[in-house]
Amino acid sequence: AVLVSGEAGTGKTMLVLEAMRRAAASDGSLVAIGRSSAYVGLGDPYLPFRDVLGSLTGDVESDLGSGSMDPAAARRLWGLVPITSRLVLERGPSLIGVMVNGGLLVERVEHASPDVPWLEPLRLRVTAATAHPPAPERMQPALFDEYVAVLDGMARIAPLFVVVDDLQWADLGSVSLLFH
Repeated sequence: AVLVSGEAGTGKTMLVLEAMRRAAASDGSLVAIGRSSAYVGLGDPYLPFRDVLGSLTGDVESDLGSGSMDPAAARRLWGLVPITSRLVLERGPSLIGVMVNGGLLVERVEHASPDVPWLEPLRLRVTAATAHPPAPERMQPALFDEYVAVLDGMARIAPLFVVVDDLQWADLGSVSLLFH
């Protein structure tokens, strides 16, 4: 774990983005960025970690468009959608609907690999999460354990580089997950 701190505008984010770019280019690392927001800040639970999991499951268009992710890293994440989505289904089913958009996850899997045998269980899990969303306050410890289990599974595929930018704007849940 590395913490980069400094005054606003000193290039912290650019430094980290360059390190990510080099890591992905040199050893094929998986890279994912989560950003906290000064505009919604404490009002958007788990925002940076939802962004990270979204990136790792193929939702990279905004990072690609903003230039914070290079096309090769995006293609790598898109190519891993079947594997990373299955990890979410098997190791982090409670994350669906809370940390990752289940409908988009199903669409990405259908596009990337429509014949995987676990696509129907994924659809059923998404339907169940939509019909009966869990009460977040009752499931936080399990949610954190599942999130860590999914990241652990992804780190076994390739080196994993996770960035949480603008941590000062993170909600309490995100800070708690970071320290978990």
